[in-house]
Amino acid sequence: NEALRAVLEAGTTKRRNFDESVGLDLSLSLDPRKPLQAVRGVVALPHGAGRDVRVAAFADDAASRKAAEDAGADVVGGEDLVDRVAAGEIPFDACVATSSMVALIKRKAARVLGPKGLLPAPKNEGTVADDAEGLAALVGQIKKGRISLRTEPKQGVLHAPFGKLSFGEEKLQTNLRALMLAVVAAKPENAPKGKYLLKAHLSSTMGPGVPVDVATLDPSSPRFFRDG
Repeated sequence: NEALRAVLEAGTTKRRNFDESVGLDLSLSLDPRKPLQAVRGVVALPHGAGRDVRVAAFADDAASRKAAEDAGADVVGGEDLVDRVAAGEIPFDACVATSSMVALIKRKAARVLGPKGLLPAPKNEGTVADDAEGLAALVGQIKKGRISLRTEPKQGVLHAPFGKLSFGEEKLQTNLRALMLAVVAAKPENAPKGKYLLKAHLSSTMGPGVPVDVATLDPSSPRFFRDG
């Protein structure tokens, strides 16, 4: 993809003293303020996102807590952890929970976690598990590079990181392809008819946005991941 090459070239020419993230900014024909017009989903990037993510697991039984710890969770707890969060302490970047904890988390900590998009809930895919095995699987997925897909609250814009400059073109393309397949699969049921993907830009953390022909990002297009 020419846009991705341009991002990589800019990053190489103006090398910073850190490994910049590479991300996608995508405008969709959605109005998230209307019912069922918001994108909510997750995608496991084949090569990960290149980020260390602190994961918390809420569980009220010993088996689930141990399973989460063994899977790599950085913070594990029950009501004690909920109380810490309710008091404003958020020692994590992502969190998951067993279904038995959902009501308690909502009652005590929704005002803290909700605005940050961190509230575990059945409608937030990949955040709630029914048992210890499921909780461990969710923790493992996040640790390996699973990212969330979520449009902004008031407009159909989605921002998603999909790797680092150090990944190189091939790995970034593979991740971006997986990302686009997930975005289309997460298309809301009330999305307006017609064109779904409107505009797209790729950029590194400190680099300029590079426009992308959305046809090359559309899995339904014969030009999907083809230049020209």
